[in-house]
Amino acid sequence: MLIRRITLTLPAHLRATAGQDARLIAEALGRELHARGIDAPHLSLALPGAGQAAPVLAARMAAMLPKGGHNGG
Repeated sequence: MLIRRITLTLPAHLRATAGQDARLIAEALGRELHARGIDAPHLSLALPGAGQAAPVLAARMAAMLPKGGHNGG
């Protein structure tokens, strides 16, 4: 899945590794969008960081995606 543009606002505790963390989250979202067959030209997700590490945030955001397919999105 190609994500042309994504805007992520990361929690302050991820400042030192923001570039790598943003890529990790974007890749997780892209994999999940592809797996669910979702074509989402505009998608907005919000999740409080709550001191969690980037892999946890990536998994939680991917889980928030709509179902896709014929069940809607």
